[in-house]
Amino acid sequence: MSMIDGKLKSSKAVLSITIRKSDYKGDKPWEGIQLIVSGDFFQLPPINAPNPRNEFAFESVCWETRFDIQMELTHVYRRQCDSQLIEFLEGIRRGQVDRDNKNFKRLINGTTFVNGVSDEIDQETRLFPKTDDVKRVNHDRLKSLGKEVVRFSAVDKSSSPWLHQLKYQIAPDELEIYEGARVMLITKIDQAIKLVNGATGVVTGFKGGSLLSSENNPDGMVSTVRFDSGLEVALDVEKWDIMEGSEVKAFRRQVPLILE
Repeated sequence: MSMIDGKLKSSKAVLSITIRKSDYKGDKPWEGIQLIVSGDFFQLPPINAPNPRNEFAFESVCWETRFDIQMELTHVYRRQCDSQLIEFLEGIRRGQVDRDNKNFKRLINGTTFVNGVSDEIDQETRLFPKTDDVKRVNHDRLKSLGKEVVRFSAVDKSSSPWLHQLKYQIAPDELEIYEGARVMLITKIDQAIKLVNGATGVVTGFKGGSLLSSENNPDGMVSTVRFDSGLEVALDVEKWDIMEGSEVKAFRRQVPLILE
């Protein structure tokens, strides 16, 4: 429910998602159907809500009349033995962090802050809930560095009904990286040597030999990455498939990296 935005104008707006229109003639909410919905409004907000002042479903004009019984689950069953940690995490969810909490001090241990900002922020991994935010920060970072950027353009193949699904693949349509960039692997290559999805490292250089080329990469450069495990490898393109049953309907070929 937390992913439904505030343009929820009537109960039928939600019912139409799950059932066909019924022949119910009464005046009860939800056309007489007992409906139980759940959600965590502290997690991701609705995507592309049309009105930021009416972003969440509970801000809808019909919320109180359509959900006459509302309950909040407050008891945390995980990590019951660490009440301070639970309190700390609840504070983060609400944007109210207690700097005197031992968990906060442990989190920032070894990091120096100047005017409230870490002096190591450029080297720290920053987490964002939305891909667009990640792209924005990475783009700004690239512009500020002034380094020579190598661009890898993905190669897509698909019929039109399936083409739009490729944009939801984790592999970007355009990958821009430079020597010294922090990157993350986005596929499993060899678990035995820890080349797995989520492995991070630093770009150490580029060399020819890739199957993938573009206007900015006419020589088919491959990226060499030194991973945090100490392993240094040259990464060529990988393939991501869109499947219908056992049939491949679309695919994307791209270097299996994103900026960290």
